[in-house]
Amino acid sequence: MTEHQQRIEDFISQLQTGNDTWLLTDGEALLMTPANNNEEQDVLQVWSSEELALSQCSGQWTHFKAISFDKEELLDLLAQLTEDDVDIGIDLTAEQVAIELPALELETRLK
Repeated sequence: MTEHQQRIEDFISQLQTGNDTWLLTDGEALLMTPANNNEEQDVLQVWSSEELALSQCSGQWTHFKAISFDKEELLDLLAQLTEDDVDIGIDLTAEQVAIELPALELETRLK
């Protein structure tokens, strides 16, 4: 298993065991960024911990706040993201790198 695959599995495992996932919001919308390899593709960023999410609240994202979603809330959101053709980015780093995958793939693996 590659490191990329292992990080996805770890993220899914955390949600399966009852931990929340964390997103950033400016009070009006959730944080989305362009995909690493395609500026036309939107990616909703999610984090496996509040600490990791809050570490991104600097620079242009200083005004964002972390909010939690439980597994069921995330599944509902993933269904909407699939309809809207938005991907998911897991654990975006300070270097602006995240593991990106289609929302449908994450939704399928969480069910």
